[in-house]
Amino acid sequence: MAVSARRRKAREIKRGAIIKAARSLFLAKGFSDVTVDAIAKKVDISKGAFYLHFKSKDEIYVSVLSSEIERFCRTTSEIQLSPDSAKSAMKELAAAYVDFFLDEPEIFRIFISFMLFIDKKSKHHEQLYKLVEQARRAIKLVEDIIDKGIASGEFSSSLDRQLLLNAIWGLLNGIINLYIFVARRDEHREKIKKTVSCGLDAILAGISA
Repeated sequence: MAVSARRRKAREIKRGAIIKAARSLFLAKGFSDVTVDAIAKKVDISKGAFYLHFKSKDEIYVSVLSSEIERFCRTTSEIQLSPDSAKSAMKELAAAYVDFFLDEPEIFRIFISFMLFIDKKSKHHEQLYKLVEQARRAIKLVEDIIDKGIASGEFSSSLDRQLLLNAIWGLLNGIINLYIFVARRDEHREKIKKTVSCGLDAILAGISA
């Protein structure tokens, strides 16, 4: 292996170690209470070495959340291609979405917190838009299922796709939000899933052709 290739590999390994350390700190303490110093200390590097890999805490936060979105997209990428009905695919995707965030609720918590509270006027605001673009991959899964249902005649052709998309994401995130931030989620996992299923059934019944 050439020297440049070895250096690139070593850099990738170090970057991965920083992301792993930052993820554990963000999950334990939240975005606001984690500092660059703390991340560097956990990886046993200097603060200056941290900045060789990431420009800011915002940037590494986005990297952590982007990797989680990527992981979700990988686990659900085959759903919309299923030969089953669009309704079945939508229910399967909703169930996968709920399970994903109930398995690691802090990911959902820090994602929502980041989207709500990052300073959009800061010099790092571009990181927010990068994350939004990444999240659109997950949104595209729902759009594909809606289009599949309309094309097959399963869903009404008079639907406002954007309003329907907003309603479905509002249902999923609103219910998860309610239980993660308010209720004792360890006691309510099945109730969360049942509530999502009931709400989604009502939406799907309303849009049936």
